[in-house]
Amino acid sequence: MFGGIVATVIGGLILLAIIRPFSSKGESVPGVQDEKDQETTAASEEYAPFSFYSPKLRFYASTEDVPDLDKRQYQTRFAKDSLEYLNWELNISYGKAKKRMPFSIQAVFYHANGDEFARQTLDTYADKDWENSYHNWGWGWDKPGEWPKDTFTVELYIRGNMVKKGEFVVY
Repeated sequence: MFGGIVATVIGGLILLAIIRPFSSKGESVPGVQDEKDQETTAASEEYAPFSFYSPKLRFYASTEDVPDLDKRQYQTRFAKDSLEYLNWELNISYGKAKKRMPFSIQAVFYHANGDEFARQTLDTYADKDWENSYHNWGWGWDKPGEWPKDTFTVELYIRGNMVKKGEFVVY
């Protein structure tokens, strides 16, 4: 089952959400209050059936025009001189959603030395009857060569819990 595609360019940022659901215990998002502390019991109970498993994180490069799924070249090493946008794609599975379930994915990019490079939040959803979904977003510039050479770590969080962590190199 496949949902819809949402694509937006905001400034130098590309957003692509290919939407089709995931709850994971993990580390809290750095610098963000845990959402669980802010929720009412009713909201928590409503969200409880929406749990995630088997997350898969992949990276691919693009221009401001994001390639279709079947045209993406997934990799973890990118040449600085040709890299414009670096995109992450999170594929998640879950039990069949009983109704549309909105959620946010926060991506935090770190340099090899641990300094934060970028942070972004994707507001997305899992629609009724979906059992999996793809969620994408990218960071970069309209022209190649702006990315610093480094090894980057990207941590993805849902509801304050880290669901996946990956690494890529710009050389």
